Amino acid sequence: METIGTRETGVFSTRLNGIIGRYADIVKQHMPELAVNEWLFICDMLNGCDVAERQTMFLHVDIRESGELDGLGVKWEVDYNDLAKRVESMNIAEITAIHDVVYRFWQNAGFFGNKEQLLKCGARIKS
Repeated sequence: METIGTRETGVFSTRLNGIIGRYADIVKQHMPELAVNEWLFICDMLNGCDVAERQTMFLHVDIRESGELDGLGVKWEVDYNDLAKRVESMNIAEITAIHDVVYRFWQNAGFFGNKEQLLKCGARIKS
């Protein structure tokens, strides 16, 4: 049985481009709004991690552990329990959007100030 949209049928790249475009739309439309320090807390927490391999649905657990055990709550002046609670209530698209910002943030680290860097990565900043 032939599978539609595979390399064998010659439309793989067209299908892949469509998937990438839809992913970008989902990330943009579901980007949560966080304070700058909350974004930086999460970026710091995931620094050096392979974001592509992270389990998105456990981000809130990582936030609690990093806030408590690693002192990131104090470092970034973030109520990590509140942040973890809000992230826990987010859907998969919102958490994926967070991971997308973190990935892009570290791919371009050092070129801009933190807030400008976050904005260039698509983060929505709470005022």
